[in-house]
Amino acid sequence: MISSNKPLKYPKSQGPLLRFIGNNDPPTTEEYELASQILQDINQELNELEDEIMELQKQVSKMQARRKGLKTRRDKQIAPILSPWRKLPPEILANILQAAVNPDWPSGHFTSSLLTDRQIFRNLRAVCKMWREVALSTHALWTSVWIDFDAYSPRRMVCGIDGVQEHFERAGPTLPLRLGFGWRRGEPIIDAWLEYLFSRRPRLTEITFKTTTSGFRQFEDKLKTFNGEKWETLFLRIELASSGGSTTDDAYVSGIIEASFPKLQTLEMWSEDGRAATLGLFAGHSKLLNLNSSPGELDPNLYFPKLAGFPSLVNLSLTVNPWLPLSNDTPSCHFPRLQSLTIWNTCSFTILSKIQAPSLSSLQIVPPLFNSDGPNALIDGVQVGHMSTFPLLVNFLKEISTLHDFYLKCWFMEDNGTLYRLLESLPTVRRLCLDTWFTDESADDSQVQVLDTEALLPNVDKICLDPRGTDVYPYNHYRKDGSNLPFLLNPSYWRSFLAFLSTRNSSSGSDNVRDSGLTTEGSNCSEELASRPNLLVCLPDMDREMDEVGGVDELRMIIQLIRELDGVSIAIQTTRACYIGV
Repeated sequence: MISSNKPLKYPKSQGPLLRFIGNNDPPTTEEYELASQILQDINQELNELEDEIMELQKQVSKMQARRKGLKTRRDKQIAPILSPWRKLPPEILANILQAAVNPDWPSGHFTSSLLTDRQIFRNLRAVCKMWREVALSTHALWTSVWIDFDAYSPRRMVCGIDGVQEHFERAGPTLPLRLGFGWRRGEPIIDAWLEYLFSRRPRLTEITFKTTTSGFRQFEDKLKTFNGEKWETLFLRIELASSGGSTTDDAYVSGIIEASFPKLQTLEMWSEDGRAATLGLFAGHSKLLNLNSSPGELDPNLYFPKLAGFPSLVNLSLTVNPWLPLSNDTPSCHFPRLQSLTIWNTCSFTILSKIQAPSLSSLQIVPPLFNSDGPNALIDGVQVGHMSTFPLLVNFLKEISTLHDFYLKCWFMEDNGTLYRLLESLPTVRRLCLDTWFTDESADDSQVQVLDTEALLPNVDKICLDPRGTDVYPYNHYRKDGSNLPFLLNPSYWRSFLAFLSTRNSSSGSDNVRDSGLTTEGSNCSEELASRPNLLVCLPDMDREMDEVGGVDELRMIIQLIRELDGVSIAIQTTRACYIGV
């Protein structure tokens, strides 16, 4: 082996052939033989170096292979022995699997999300032997199933039913079960599935249907044949797709829900059909606590009077037809225990004149939201409908002394006076969420008009300004103040809001309230923030919008002044809706 530091026999600086560099002189015989000898020596040394390099490369390859093997053994065999997962108690692992397989939804209902897909559970059980043993021995992991029969061929239907049956068998003999299934196929639901579904009625506490009106009719007919047999279900969600050819016979299966589900607490109804099956579900339930209904395009005059059949409601959410108002002749409904009311897609406030809720504490109203290119005639009609019945909203609010939370989309309002009458009727409200504020009606900073708002909202401790999105709300119908700017970027609204906060602070006399000018980025307007200073103000995250528009130096200054107010805590939220009742 040769050394890489071996000196050259004839250094470049003093070799006898140095004189040939840079010219084409012919060498002598002696010089020719010398050059040949030097060339032979160089080639020999190069060959030796090549051999040495190859030998070293073989050694490096062997070392790299050994290094790879050691790393594999370390990472795949030895290190896992010391992994904390091996010390994880089975009950903790079971809780982790439970969070992945059966997540605790706020409303308890099923969706077709992968979180309820049995394939996800199969993958988790395949992680290792320990995980599989824990999964197979934990009954609670096998208590919920979602199955979409629309994805099964007719020949595989029975296999799907057998799979659900085997799944629930591992849940043990006593735990409550949750089941969701989709059947929107053209053909009727097969008897084998209905038979199995009814065989589980003593343990099914939560059920979700995604089917057609004709499919649900099959279920109702089956309920009749089991007359007197009671279900233990507490939560029932029914999503109906149109199957065509149904009637409007609202007497169909009247009372079947309460008779079959006497312990039912929550009923959610969603329909694209809005016909007989939906009306049957409105037959009433004397013990139901929570009702969430979106009956498609069904005429509200057909089902609203039936709501009186739910006298024990605590929470009611309705999505109504925005083009069909309630008739003045429609009977009123009395809900003595109702605490939370949410109404979507209102075309007017007439519906409030038909509701008596003396214990109401939370009210949320969301008129229809249009795309920016929505038909002007429709937008005009909805705006006129709300403004012409606005006194009904004010009267409804004045009759409730227990209201604490109020949320309203206000794009239909025409002027400051309308907003003032609204806020004047909210003396007991503590948490307020709007998408507008007063204008100061002056573009001249030296003549800013401060409205007399000192007496408004005496008990409020949280205000959310939830602005309009750029793709919804009719801009040209929003607050007829002559402004071409949306609320989000209009300094006029923010000047007035600053004046309101300043007046409120100066009249409160709270010198000992600490300065809370720091923003809470990414806040979801939690109740924890509301307990810090006197007032929590949730502002939209406007930095990006202001950067895109430009020329908003005044607006930046106003927002900064709001942030610096004593007795006010600022939380920055996104422009999504902030539902104060949640």
